[in-house]
Amino acid sequence: MAEIASHLLDFPPANADRLSPEEYDKRIKTFYTSLANISPSKLAAVDGDRDLLEVIDPTTNTISYAFVLRSRIESQYTIKNKSTQVENAIVQKAILFLNNFDPLQARYLRDQLKLFAEWLCKQVKSRANLHQHAVAAVRSSILRLDPSGGTLTSSHHHFLDLCLATRSFRAALPVLDRVVYSFPANKATTTNIDGRFACSDHTDSSSFITESSGLTTRLDASDVHEYYLMGAMIYIGLRQWKDALLYLECVLASPTSGQPTGLMVEAYQKWVLVECIVNGRVADASKIMNQATSKVVKGCSKAYDSLAQIFARQETRHLRAEISAGTSIWFEDGNSGLVQELVTSMPRFSVINMQKVYSALPLSTVAEWLEQALDQTHAFIENLIVTGALNASIELRNGPDQGAVLRFYSNRGSGPNSKSEQELTANLVEQTRRTNEMMGHVKLADRRLVLTKEYIDGLRKRMRSKEEDGPANMDGLENNPEWSAYQDEDIMIDA
Repeated sequence: MAEIASHLLDFPPANADRLSPEEYDKRIKTFYTSLANISPSKLAAVDGDRDLLEVIDPTTNTISYAFVLRSRIESQYTIKNKSTQVENAIVQKAILFLNNFDPLQARYLRDQLKLFAEWLCKQVKSRANLHQHAVAAVRSSILRLDPSGGTLTSSHHHFLDLCLATRSFRAALPVLDRVVYSFPANKATTTNIDGRFACSDHTDSSSFITESSGLTTRLDASDVHEYYLMGAMIYIGLRQWKDALLYLECVLASPTSGQPTGLMVEAYQKWVLVECIVNGRVADASKIMNQATSKVVKGCSKAYDSLAQIFARQETRHLRAEISAGTSIWFEDGNSGLVQELVTSMPRFSVINMQKVYSALPLSTVAEWLEQALDQTHAFIENLIVTGALNASIELRNGPDQGAVLRFYSNRGSGPNSKSEQELTANLVEQTRRTNEMMGHVKLADRRLVLTKEYIDGLRKRMRSKEEDGPANMDGLENNPEWSAYQDEDIMIDA
């Protein structure tokens, strides 16, 4: 028993930071195998005598801590009358681990890391006092393993599901606000550009987060659709309409083999409503979806398209009547709240439309057109100005018969929403930075593509065709400096 307890502290070695990637990979795999060969009953017995999780440090001894924690979790499955106190203690240990594990060692945990996250998500839904801590822990596990958050995993899916179940919308933003640039690939189809080992320095996380790594389960199209749909629902809950619109479009723009899924229909219905809230009208859906998909989803969403048409015409009374008539539809689809947002949003677009025609209007006239009390209109306009939705000002005139005037500004160079040259430059620099970052991921994805076996086989066929049929451009790769810079070296490595 003492030997097992001592062995749990054998990794990492004192010289771990001086080991080569190859040596580190060999050592940690050997250690993992040695722990896997310890019978669960022996490990549980040692843990019962010593309380190993009080001895092992989750940051230093991540592999060992994970094995003991999993042993405790699995032991609960065989107990009929579970102790709430014991279960809560295990939940606390899981939270501690997910917040503090070593990201490098965690790459070798196989399926254990995602199992802890999934288990924790299930456990805490009925424990309201632990919601905040559990959400933070699962989020931490995603971003500790992959600080970029760029590779979508099954843990992302469980995390958003937990955030929706506990209404922890704002807590989801550190994950949602990161751009997903890759999905887990089968190890057999990936190329190790940055090195053969999980512990190597990788340009992006898709090199070590693969289906065969165990760090995620296989994701299919419906998983991807559901992730973006849940993300959109969280943004809707936070009233971040433009972000919600982007996530809904990610669902609609996804390629499909055959008929669109029910998730795509749900996304389209929400997209129509959010489009109205953001832009006052619905854009051409054919620019997002292919014709066949668009035809099906629109056929299932005629009531929503009808609402959008009425909203675009600014027919307030007609809109209210249509909403009332379709109450059961909106309720069954889970869109009652969004539909009511149309009524709230319509006055905003009415005022914006006034700006297109008038340079100034008496505030009393605006109130009359909006069918609101003067004080209510005054507060409403001030809110639009403060939130940046309207570039205008309310001028108070002197004199007993002089009412307030709403003055519009036609450009961003004047008015309360005007920006200085420095602010415009800063915005441009930040946008350029994001674009360059995205281009880096696109180039890396292209590089991985041209190094896959399927692509190289196709390239060889085209080269043979070139010899037989005359010059060909091979899709422009011969003239691509980035391809020519690494093709010989990497093809040799792949071979």
